[in-house]
Amino acid sequence: MENEKQAKRARISDSLEMQQCNAQTPPPAQFGSAELLRFSSSPSRVRGAGVSLNAKFEEIWDEKATCNVDKTLACKHFWDECNGVGRLCLPRRCGKTYNLNVLRLFFSSGLDYQNLKNVPVVTEGPEVEVDANASIKDIYRAKKRRLFKGTLLEQLHPEFFERHFAKYPVLQFNFKGVKGINLDDFIFSLLSALLKTAERLLSELQMSGEVDNPIIAKGVAYFRKYIKKEKSELLANITPDDLFDRLSRIVSKLRCENYILLVDEYDAPIIHIHRSNWDAQTKETALNYIQMLYSVMIKDNDNLCKGLITGVFKVSLVDLGSGANSMEDFVSVRRRP
Repeated sequence: MENEKQAKRARISDSLEMQQCNAQTPPPAQFGSAELLRFSSSPSRVRGAGVSLNAKFEEIWDEKATCNVDKTLACKHFWDECNGVGRLCLPRRCGKTYNLNVLRLFFSSGLDYQNLKNVPVVTEGPEVEVDANASIKDIYRAKKRRLFKGTLLEQLHPEFFERHFAKYPVLQFNFKGVKGINLDDFIFSLLSALLKTAERLLSELQMSGEVDNPIIAKGVAYFRKYIKKEKSELLANITPDDLFDRLSRIVSKLRCENYILLVDEYDAPIIHIHRSNWDAQTKETALNYIQMLYSVMIKDNDNLCKGLITGVFKVSLVDLGSGANSMEDFVSVRRRP
């Protein structure tokens, strides 16, 4: 009972500290131009009296939402400052996943059904947002537009907004849960994380009627074969780097353009390997799998437009081999004079 009381007091204290921090966030005019270039220190607008640690950007349309944090200016900073693949490292609960979510919903030309299915859209009346008989693509684009209506990005950079809103394919992965008690479990967990993105993509292609496009027929058949397969069958037939490469080619062929890559918790698999009690040879084998995957993702990826990977620690990917070129690290704290 005492432990529960202490935990509750800690949560209340954290919430009050966050509210105090949010209340002190200055308006955009008080930030210097240099501050606009910093990812986490870009001007943020906070609405609502409370704080929710699990708030999602796609929920901001709800006027009853606990907290609405507008970090949409991060989209322009990412586009202007990232020439290849950038890296943003912050402690947990500092908004890394939230930032990636904002980037995905702004740039993505896909449906993003899982994120937007509960977002309402006006189909009739004087404030109509999209025609009731519009295609599913237009309907979900209108849902996205509603999320960004009145945001700092739309207000301060309208030309950038119109030029880049919902214009690019986006591939997003989350490696937070990649772990295992042995090497096979670890590789299966990594494959499952990649297949989760593939399954989401196929589901959206099915909804939009693009899944039968002959250009990607072979790739779609490949993923349909392996999604939800048993561990032994997956491990015997595919590797993480090959799986990603096939998924990459599907997206690039379908959209006829390069895509934006977003990776959350990029360091989680590497940290798990180093913390495991595996022998040296097993650890080296596991790191080789990671090295080959990041090599295909970052270094040898001809289908890549831009990318951002986030994590807690700045793990040197160079130490894994030549799997990744040097990346630009975004400044994650506000520097005071």
